Amino acid sequence: TYGTQGELKKGETYTVHELFYPLLLESSNDAAEALAMTKDRTSFISDMNGKAKSIGLLNTAYEDASGLSPHNTSTVTDLFRLTQYISRYRNYILEISTEKKIELGKKTWFSNSRFRSDKSYVGGKNGYTDEALKTQVVLFDEDFGGEKRTIAYIVLRSTDVAYDIKMLRDYVHKNVEYK
Repeated sequence: TYGTQGELKKGETYTVHELFYPLLLESSNDAAEALAMTKDRTSFISDMNGKAKSIGLLNTAYEDASGLSPHNTSTVTDLFRLTQYISRYRNYILEISTEKKIELGKKTWFSNSRFRSDKSYVGGKNGYTDEALKTQVVLFDEDFGGEKRTIAYIVLRSTDVAYDIKMLRDYVHKNVEYK
């Protein structure tokens, strides 16, 4: 598929869990498509759509595993629901996304997260397509007067995700308080 991130080669063998490393750290489209090939691709995509509906993502539809298709759609609300689901039931996904690098045999995958060095970073995923522009779902443990709260920030159609997330975080710190 489009892109070379992950540097997966024909004939290499990985477990499903191992494919999450290049997928989450380097945004490997090949890893996403390899996951779809763990069964019939059409069935895999159908299962993705079924799972989305089962966890309440009512405005989300997938046409491919990598997210490159312009027919893949979602909303900020659905992405927030997905983030809640991952945080509660698939937290290992967030844990992988916080790693600087993962070494597996002769392969090393490096994080492309612009937020990984922030001590309050809990995890997240960035993306880009021509239609959605730069996108980001990111979680931070924010400090509110000594009390930590995990806050999810979701940005779509950005031209500068780092700036947009900084502005959102600044707004939250200046205008939100917990009592």
